Amino acid sequence: MSGGTFDYVQSRIPEISENIQEELDNQGKIYDEDPPFGDGKHPSYSEDVQKIFKDGIDVLKKAYIYAQRIDWFLAGDDGEDNLKLRLKEELIKAGFLEEEKVDPWAWVKSEYCAMFKAKNPKKGGKIRESVARMKKMFAAMPEIRKEDVIATTKLYLSQTDSRFIRFPHYFLKKGQGADAIYEFADWYDKYKEAQEAGAGRTSTINTMQ
Repeated sequence: MSGGTFDYVQSRIPEISENIQEELDNQGKIYDEDPPFGDGKHPSYSEDVQKIFKDGIDVLKKAYIYAQRIDWFLAGDDGEDNLKLRLKEELIKAGFLEEEKVDPWAWVKSEYCAMFKAKNPKKGGKIRESVARMKKMFAAMPEIRKEDVIATTKLYLSQTDSRFIRFPHYFLKKGQGADAIYEFADWYDKYKEAQEAGAGRTSTINTMQ
C-alpha cells in the first residue's frame, strides 16, 4: 500500500458518499430490519434536499480523488508528472473532466501553414483550404506521413525565393481537372531522391569502414 501521509483517513470518504447514495436509493422503501420510524419505510426527501445530497456525493468523490493523489505525491510515491497525469485520468474516469479530443490535422495550421507565414508573412493563412487539400492528398497517397510533408515543405521553402512561394493550399494543389498543378508532388519526389542519395552515401561509407 502506498501513500499514508494522512493515515489513510481519505479511505472513509467513499463510505460517506455511498451512505448518502443509499439514502437516495432507498427513499420510500420498506426497511428490511426493524424500522426506526413508525411507518416502516425509509424517509423520502424533497427535491431540494435530494439535489443537495447529489451535489454532496459529487464533491465527496472529487475530494477523495484529490486527497488520494496528493497523499501519494506527498508520500513520495508519485512525482509531479504522475500527480498531474493520474489526477487528470481519475477525474476523467469519474466524469468530472471531459477527455480532450485531439485534432489530428491541427499540425497543418501550427506547423505546415506556419512555415509559409514565417518565410513570407503575406503567404500565411488559407488554413481551412490547406486542411481540406491535405486530407485529400493523404487519402490519395496512404504511404505519405506528416514528417514527409514537413520535410518536403522545408526543402521547397529553402530553395525558393520568398517573393515567389505559393500559398500553402496552392502548394498542395492549384487548379482543377487536367489543368491542376501538384507542386508538392514534384518537391516530394526531390525530397525522396535526396533521402535515397543520402542513404546511398551512408551505405558506401559503412562498406568502406
